[in-house]
Amino acid sequence: MKSKEYYVTDVSYSESTLTFGCTGTDANLHFWNYQDNKLRYLKSIPTGSIQSRVWYLKRHQIWITAGRDLKIRTWEIQMDDPLNHEYKVSYQR
Repeated sequence: MKSKEYYVTDVSYSESTLTFGCTGTDANLHFWNYQDNKLRYLKSIPTGSIQSRVWYLKRHQIWITAGRDLKIRTWEIQMDDPLNHEYKVSYQR
């Protein structure tokens, strides 16, 4: 049986919470915290679609991803169950 390979598509960092956010081809958003010179795994959140980019907005204290399904999502990971707000992206020509 052949194993499936997944790849990282983007990484972002929050200086205020010392947290790395990572998107990948497995359609999950992964988080690690940097403490005592070590990375500690926090959680993975299913996103429903491959997310191509991830950003942390310091002023708003939220994570944002842009997906291949043309949706922009916001994530507040401080809570037990992350709040996920989706926004459809439309293009005009």
